[in-house]
Amino acid sequence: MRLFFFSLMVIILHGCTKDRAINIPPIMVDGDRTVLAYWDFNNVQQEDILLPSVQVNTSFLAYLSASGVLNYCSGANQSCYETTNDFTALNLLEGFQAGTVLRLRNPGDALLLNIDTKDYANIRIDYAARRTGSGAKLNEIFYSVDGTNFLNSGLSEFSFVVEEEWRLITVDLSNIPSVNNNENLRIKIDFADGNNNDSGNNRIDNLLITGQKIN
Repeated sequence: MRLFFFSLMVIILHGCTKDRAINIPPIMVDGDRTVLAYWDFNNVQQEDILLPSVQVNTSFLAYLSASGVLNYCSGANQSCYETTNDFTALNLLEGFQAGTVLRLRNPGDALLLNIDTKDYANIRIDYAARRTGSGAKLNEIFYSVDGTNFLNSGLSEFSFVVEEEWRLITVDLSNIPSVNNNENLRIKIDFADGNNNDSGNNRIDNLLITGQKIN
């Protein structure tokens, strides 16, 4: 039942964001890597915060708890997301400016990324992360190639310590062929060791997904 609920939730989210997706010509980084999606989290409108600033194929984010999708804070201070003025230039994509960052308030379980990698391989994820004193101390990475079942096999590193200062986290999926050319790829950033606290939050900025074009 829980797997069915999760799959249904993803379908609903995908349907809600697909119509608003705006694709732009590809941006290249590191020579031959294409920016598949990038979030600078500088959107100030509530409905736009989780929309990518750049995307090649349709992508979306969702903040999750065990009971479902969490919403924009709108005055709340628990189990919700918003932006805050705590910018960093770490992992900032050229041509963009440092501004607000994504704040994920406790309690909460994971940030879900939907990434359509059709026509691309050697996928990599880079993002800046930090926490407040009561925020979750670990980011643990899981992926799903079918949209339902999550695992971390094949990742050289999947558990990252998050401190109160900004750090760069890099997740290399290039050794996992099944994530290539996959329209149903999901990535979960699980928050652990502090994510169930009544206060505190985790912060993410300059979330970048890249890949190499399949010839």
